[in-house]
Amino acid sequence: VLRLKHQTETEALKAELEKIRRRTELETGEHALRMARLRQNEDMLRHVKHCPQCDRPLLNGEVLDKTLNLCEWCAEEYRNEEMDREEIVPLRLCISGPGADATVFLFARRTLQWGRCRQKDLYSHLSKHPQGDVQDYEIRENDIVLRVMEGDASGRVRSHRERSLAISGVHGALTVLPGRKKETIKVVDFSSSGGYLKKHRLPRGKWQPCPDNAQITVGPASTATLPGLGLSVRVFRDPDNEKRVQSVKLERDDFLGEKHHSYVMVVREALLGSGPDNPLLFPRNGEGAVAPHPWGRIYVARNGFMFERSPGNNFVSDGDQTNSPVLLEPGVEVRCGDYVIEVNAAGERDFYEV
Repeated sequence: VLRLKHQTETEALKAELEKIRRRTELETGEHALRMARLRQNEDMLRHVKHCPQCDRPLLNGEVLDKTLNLCEWCAEEYRNEEMDREEIVPLRLCISGPGADATVFLFARRTLQWGRCRQKDLYSHLSKHPQGDVQDYEIRENDIVLRVMEGDASGRVRSHRERSLAISGVHGALTVLPGRKKETIKVVDFSSSGGYLKKHRLPRGKWQPCPDNAQITVGPASTATLPGLGLSVRVFRDPDNEKRVQSVKLERDDFLGEKHHSYVMVVREALLGSGPDNPLLFPRNGEGAVAPHPWGRIYVARNGFMFERSPGNNFVSDGDQTNSPVLLEPGVEVRCGDYVIEVNAAGERDFYEV
C-alpha cells in the first residue's frame, strides 16, 4: 500500500513538473516573439520620418507638410496661430532718450516680406507665377517697405533713387520654421535684380538657410556710383533652450551706410534694454545711461503686444506708474527711466521718412 501510494505521488509530481516545463517553454517562446516584434518595430520606426515639432512617427502613408515641414496636426496648429498673429497690427516704437533717438518696428508674424511698396495690387501678378520651391507661398502685402530715405542730405540723391528703383515690388522674405533639432531661419529672393546673403548670390525663388548672424544685400551689390542697401539679420534664441527662437532683428543699412530703422519679429518675446543680448535697444550717446540688464520684455498675446517690466524696474504708462503688463497700442506712451517710448501704428511712409 505504501509503495503504491508513493508511486502515485511520484507520478502526480512528474505530471506537475511537466506542466510547469511546458508553461515555461510557452512563456519563453512568447517572450522571444514579443521581443522580436519589438525590435522589428524599433527598426521600422528608426527608418520612419518623424515630425520635427512633436516627434510623432509618420505612419500609414502620412507625409510632412511641404512648406512647414510638419505633420498634419502641427501644421494646422501652426497656421491657426499664424492667422491669429496676422490680426495684430505692426507697431512703430519711437524711443527717445538722452542725446539719441531710435525707431523700431514690431511684427507679430513669423514671416516678414519686404519690397519697394506696400500695396498688393501693384505686384499681384507675381502670385500667378510661383518660382522654385515656394509654390505654396502666398504673395501678400509687404511688411517692410524699402526705398530711399526721404530727407537724406547728400550729393548722390539721384544715385540713391536709382538704387531705390532697383528694389522690386516684392523683393524677398524671411521666415522662422520649426525643426527637429532647432528652429531654423530661411530667406528667399523674388527679385529680378538679385540679392546676396553674406556675399553669396541668392537663387531666385528658393528658400535658403540663413545663419543666426548674417548680412542680406537687397538688389545689386554696392558700386562706386550706386550705393548698396542691406539688412543685418540677428537671431536671438532662448538661453535656456537654444532650439527656440525668441525674436529676430533686421537692421537697415541705408544708402549712406548708417542704420536708421530696426525691424523686430517677436516670435515669443523681445527684451528691452541696453545690453548686447537685447533686440530692443535703448539709444545711447556714448555714455552708459542705463544698466545693461533688460528693463523689460515685449511678448505677443492674443490681443496684441504686451510690455512687462523686469523685477526691480518700474515704468510709467500714460502718466501712471504701474507694475502690471501694459498693452501696447497706438497712442500709448511708456516712460522707462530717462527714456520715453511712443507707440504708433506702422504706416507705409514711416518706413522711408527720416
